Amino acid sequence: MKRFYILSLTAFLCVLCASAQSYYITGSAVPGGKTIPLEKWDDGSYKFHGTLLPGDLYIINTPEIGAITQYYAPQQVNSNIVCNGIQALLKRSADDAAWAVLFEADNYRFTISPSRLVTGEVFTWWYEAWIVGGCTEDGQGGWKLSAGKQMVQSEDDPYEWTWVGELKAYSSNEEPRRFKIIGQYDWGPKHLHPYKQDASILTAEKVIYNNSNDYKWTIEEDGYYRIKCNVFLETISGEYLGVNPPSDIGEELETATSVRAFGRTICVQSCEPVTVQLVSLCGQVVATAQGTDVKLQAPASGLYMVRADGHFTHFSRKVAVK
Repeated sequence: MKRFYILSLTAFLCVLCASAQSYYITGSAVPGGKTIPLEKWDDGSYKFHGTLLPGDLYIINTPEIGAITQYYAPQQVNSNIVCNGIQALLKRSADDAAWAVLFEADNYRFTISPSRLVTGEVFTWWYEAWIVGGCTEDGQGGWKLSAGKQMVQSEDDPYEWTWVGELKAYSSNEEPRRFKIIGQYDWGPKHLHPYKQDASILTAEKVIYNNSNDYKWTIEEDGYYRIKCNVFLETISGEYLGVNPPSDIGEELETATSVRAFGRTICVQSCEPVTVQLVSLCGQVVATAQGTDVKLQAPASGLYMVRADGHFTHFSRKVAVK
């Protein structure tokens, strides 16, 4: 009878541990041979972001390996942790339960879904990031890429992007208080969303990639915002700066101004209204315009200087026109 109770208690503890759905990783692929807890995400999934070494990786349900430890093993022995989706199997033994890590990198990222589907990647940083939505610019009607606001990549962390500027609920636009983030000057393939529709950017913490529901963040007040996003760590934060641009963000506004050439058309986007001049190398002003989204036409191919001046923004940049 005692043996029956012991076995029943052990089974109960195993079920209880599994239902709690805590995940840890250990093995020779984990630096220092540590056991690291995975972070729980808003949708019930668990994630890892960081460094792994060549070796074996075990996904377990206890902070230390013991009698009630369960292993979340790949269906095929030594499957690569970098995968498009492998259903993990529950095992009571470490035999054939390891995931393979083939090389060292500091940008591994993998996810365990609530259904125990494992997906992993070696993350590649983004080359651009844009804020798009009904609150970026007036008169869009439906959303337009040209009204998007380009974010600035950190010099210290290539995964971190920041934007500072004005957002307003423009009543003439669709979804006037909403926005999302895209990873290219196009609607796909990369885009970021909140986990719930109309999540406030002021309380936002985490992002979801390519959400099929196309959820968006929302602004609560018109005014200036500072938005930071780490595309590797899948985190985001927003700060409301007030209805007037604070005196200490002039450098950020200037840095956030983008200059792009498409053939002979030069596009300048700024977080504040600016006067833009297109100047030839001999000093002649060949085009001028004003606004936050300015397009200038070069008369011929060659090198030009773009000058922009606003309340905070003052800069000159060279641009090559083909």
